Amino acid sequence: MFIKMPIYFANALKVIGEVNRGEWEVDSFHGGVLYTIKRPHDNRVIWVANGAWFCESRRESPYFGLLFRHLVWWGAIKWFKDKVEYTEPIIL
Repeated sequence: MFIKMPIYFANALKVIGEVNRGEWEVDSFHGGVLYTIKRPHDNRVIWVANGAWFCESRRESPYFGLLFRHLVWWGAIKWFKDKVEYTEPIIL
């Protein structure tokens, strides 16, 4: 577990930078809730609907590990999610 910590940390910092640069986009948005975001360059998908405990890559799990998924959530995903949920029109 501790051997992979530097890898998880590097993955977390990489994703935070990519989200802040705008390289990720909305993948699934239903009923006013953002469920997943996707990076079109390599088709990576991150589940974001349930907060930091479940903020993890769907293809390469574990990608951040338990500790660093919170860093990703608070470093970039929460602000991206809030921006999308409060600016996207809700279509019923």
